[in-house]
Amino acid sequence: MRWIKNLGITGGGDPGGEAGAYTALATGECDLVFEITRDQVGGHQADLYNGAAHACLAAFEGRTGDWVKAEAAYREFARPDPTLGCLGVVVQAMLRDLVTAHRDNPSARFVREGQCPAVRPACPRLLRLEPDHGPVEGGYEVRLIGENLPADAVISWDLHDHGVRTNGNEATMTVPAGTSDGPVWVFVLGWPWGIFGTTEFTYDP
Repeated sequence: MRWIKNLGITGGGDPGGEAGAYTALATGECDLVFEITRDQVGGHQADLYNGAAHACLAAFEGRTGDWVKAEAAYREFARPDPTLGCLGVVVQAMLRDLVTAHRDNPSARFVREGQCPAVRPACPRLLRLEPDHGPVEGGYEVRLIGENLPADAVISWDLHDHGVRTNGNEATMTVPAGTSDGPVWVFVLGWPWGIFGTTEFTYDP
């Protein structure tokens, strides 16, 4: 079974919420998903992650009784759901693949093949800024380079939101004035890890 890919975010401690549940699945810590969803994820989204965790435990830990709950979640999430976001879409596909493989071969033994780039989440992400520094007064243009950017993206610049048009991989925007010199966080809304694994801009002294 080709396994979902962890985006490999480091340097920010343990991720929380949906990102934490996704990381637990990607690293095979499927029991941990229930703890995370209980405390940090709610409603419809929690049902999806819990269903995927049940499928994971049934397939790889021999907890065959969990197939019943995995099947129920599969029926609930059988149709495409645009509200799931970039992580949820991959988890939905994982749940589908495990349940349908079990249906086709109920006695099969499941083994993880390893993380597969084909099922890496298509999350919007900023990779770099050109330039990545400038005067604190702002008012000049910066080029945003990223991947999977929505056509109408919202850029969080020092925790203030700015709408920009993109072509999917890049955009330009006017640098807002800073409150002081030094680095500020810049990321695209929809990137599940927020400030981690993204870019900084530095206002020059």
